Amino acid sequence: MVGETVKGLRGLAIGFAAGGYYLGGSACSILVGFFVCQHRWRLAYYITTALILLVTAVQFVRIRPPCAQMKSGQNLSVYSSFIRIMKVRNVFISSMSIFSADIGLFAAAAWLPAFFLSFIGLDAASAGIALGLLMLRGLVSSPVVGAVSHRIRRRWVVCISGITSAAISIPLLTTQYSFWLSIGYSLVLGFLLLRAWNLLITIAQESADKGAITSVTGITQTLGVVGSAAGPVIAGNLIRIFGISQALIYSITLPAVIYGVLALGGVETRRK
Repeated sequence: MVGETVKGLRGLAIGFAAGGYYLGGSACSILVGFFVCQHRWRLAYYITTALILLVTAVQFVRIRPPCAQMKSGQNLSVYSSFIRIMKVRNVFISSMSIFSADIGLFAAAAWLPAFFLSFIGLDAASAGIALGLLMLRGLVSSPVVGAVSHRIRRRWVVCISGITSAAISIPLLTTQYSFWLSIGYSLVLGFLLLRAWNLLITIAQESADKGAITSVTGITQTLGVVGSAAGPVIAGNLIRIFGISQALIYSITLPAVIYGVLALGGVETRRK
């Protein structure tokens, strides 16, 4: 909906929308860490459940899709359009890149707290703060990088962020350090690792026909959801085999390299 409403500045607009996603992830990570230390962790989930229900109700009452989406959606068949849309080079590459990126992102979200607790020796509250700050960086960097992407090619922005985040994750996952250095690593990794979603969706949207933007967005995000479900499971099984440090290299560092390299296969059209 955001991409269709603000066509000329999709990267920036979707970046602002994604910022809200990362703000919620940051707040919940810190909230859960605090309540775990107070032995009242269920209360954090009661609070977030109430907020989810409230926001869902507001969406049904207040949010309306753009007219172009309402008209185009009437003639789309999900089954018949899926193969046709996935044959579009940028849509396929963006979908696979988001899939890989979310494996790494959600493996980090699920297992970095355990890593900070067992490998680094932080307490639950400190681990929650570190993870919360990692997610909070997306609130700042999503619109910033989205604005930058209007001046240089988005696929290069995604590639650079993926390779750089992989490089930063290696010392984070293999060395011993203090609480404050864990905060520094989280801030830097959060700025870099969270870039893929909004920029890759923007590339896919600008490659689609006007009537297929909603379907394209749905397909790329669905692949992201699949990756987000797979990431924690993959990391958890690898931890049993290799230990937490090496397993997270395979499930965080490697996917970051893959999505960065895959992004270079796209061809940007900058369609408005």
